[in-house]
Amino acid sequence: MKQLCNCIFSIVIIAVPFYCAMNNYTRVDDCLQNPDGIDIAALRNQTLKYERDGLIDPTEDMFSDRLFIYNGLNDTALVPGQQTS
Repeated sequence: MKQLCNCIFSIVIIAVPFYCAMNNYTRVDDCLQNPDGIDIAALRNQTLKYERDGLIDPTEDMFSDRLFIYNGLNDTALVPGQQTS
């Protein structure tokens, strides 16, 4: 029963990194399929700008959060190895 409860309250989300498409929805596939092309420094800088401008909550609120990224061998939405980028 405990395993069933854990599954019921689990949430699975497939998404690109925050601001990866840079407000250009035609770039979403690039973010999913080409992880080496993601400019991590630009994403971090934009995130910090949004934080300074009060548009998002402080990023330090996420420091204690746990995040698990899984993908299957036949996954077509998340390129294997992307989670290490």
